[in-house]
Amino acid sequence: MFEEKETINEKEQKSIGLPKTSSVSLNRESFYSWFDAQEPSDKSFLSKTADSYNTIPSVIKALKNFEPFGVSGFVADVLADNIAERKEKQLRDVLYYYCLAICEIKQKISELEIDIDRIKPHFSVLSDVYLDTGMRSYQQEKIEYIMNILVNGIVDYDRDLDEKITMFSLLDSLTISQLRAAIYVNGKFRIMKVEEIAQELGLEITYARQLCMSLNGMGLLNITDIGGIGQGSGGYEFGPTEYGKQFIDYVARS
Repeated sequence: MFEEKETINEKEQKSIGLPKTSSVSLNRESFYSWFDAQEPSDKSFLSKTADSYNTIPSVIKALKNFEPFGVSGFVADVLADNIAERKEKQLRDVLYYYCLAICEIKQKISELEIDIDRIKPHFSVLSDVYLDTGMRSYQQEKIEYIMNILVNGIVDYDRDLDEKITMFSLLDSLTISQLRAAIYVNGKFRIMKVEEIAQELGLEITYARQLCMSLNGMGLLNITDIGGIGQGSGGYEFGPTEYGKQFIDYVARS
């Protein structure tokens, strides 16, 4: 995964409108400072995101019309504030990692690793999918994985667009625990007992088994002990799948 800083040169910083730094590095603090500087003084970013109140189910907002003490209305107002604040931080993170993705892609172009003309057809579509998917994620770790899919999808000439979009959709549907289990088992390239998976991920065995069973249903893990002696229907040993390996290749840093 990306570390806290991603090295870029001054030419790249200038081309994307970021401030120059003496260490020619991009970190969250400098990015957020630049981001804040783009906001007009008469209207804060938080004010803009307050429109997120409209995403609260209408039934919740309607409760204050029937509840005489106004408690429900107060709850709705609190929810609106929390949504606005969360959306602000989330958008900052999504744009920060998008910036890192662009820097990495530009670096690959400058080093002649990829042909800019060949990545153009999918670039805008995958960028839109990245932004949409990122804004539905509430965990920074997941946004990093989404960024990796963006970079890998753009530089992968051989896969068609629908298949790349499927990678975003699949990641969007997984929890962080499911992602870690899929990455761990497929990355080891071997059959593993559920106890080993649980210990590595710091989970209870029952929960780890449940996660792995769900990943089997998605084609990301194989149940390798079905019909085994004393195992009943199986589900105590899991191994990688070709689709699982393909998926983690996309969520891993390119």
